[in-house]
Amino acid sequence: MAEESSKPEYLDPDEQEFHILIIAKDAFMLNRSAQFLTKRGWPTTVATSLQEAIQKAVTGKPDYIFVSVDHPSPKAARLPMVFTQTFNCTCVSFGEGSGALTRKKIKESKAAHKMDLSPSGPSMHRFIKKLFMEQQG
Repeated sequence: MAEESSKPEYLDPDEQEFHILIIAKDAFMLNRSAQFLTKRGWPTTVATSLQEAIQKAVTGKPDYIFVSVDHPSPKAARLPMVFTQTFNCTCVSFGEGSGALTRKKIKESKAAHKMDLSPSGPSMHRFIKKLFMEQQG
């Protein structure tokens, strides 16, 4: 009789369908990233208003939510914690800009995950794959 392994089965992140929501100040800039991720089988939407973001989170049930530290709403800083608790998803703080102020906001963010990279489609794709692999153990 063969022994069963207690090691969990490896799941390839590229074979998963993750739903992604990006909350940003500039939708035009992030739409290309969203298209990149969607073409790879990860349906992605971009929201610029917090009301729209909440509605999309409720209806779309995203697995990953990226929240820009550059969003103009003062309530945006609390979103990663609120979304993580409410929707049981992984939230990531990121910056749309590349200046020192944006990097400082990312560093000071209370989000559990912080992406200090350009929010391009390929960098978001790699970041999600890395998070998924870490979460698998």
